[in-house]
Amino acid sequence: MKLRIRSNTLRFRLGQVEVSSLAKEGFVEEQTQLGPNAEDVFIYRIESSSDVERLGLRYQPGRIRILIAKSLAGGWSDSDEVGFEGNVEVGGGECVSLLVEKDFACLKPRDLKEDEGAFPHPEAGIQC
Repeated sequence: MKLRIRSNTLRFRLGQVEVSSLAKEGFVEEQTQLGPNAEDVFIYRIESSSDVERLGLRYQPGRIRILIAKSLAGGWSDSDEVGFEGNVEVGGGECVSLLVEKDFACLKPRDLKEDEGAFPHPEAGIQC
């Protein structure tokens, strides 16, 4: 699972195995160790839930949970649906944009807007 954070936008990309696990197990989770202690871990999880109509967000220090409606998550692996997106109000007039999508192999260079503000890739010009 890939996670991209940019300002108030969270974008998750899931591979075939992860999309299948979400459908079968009801969740997929990864973690990143950010320090030497056991509690120095950042956990990000996507789970199906009956508590949301579409998408939801739960945050605790060191942990992000993205909720996807069970009605959407269950059949996603067998559908042509690329993903789900939505905005979640987090208080103080702020919203977080969520995007959960299937991770596709790169077939050609991306639109320049996708990489706006990034350093030039050292292998620019080589197709994926």
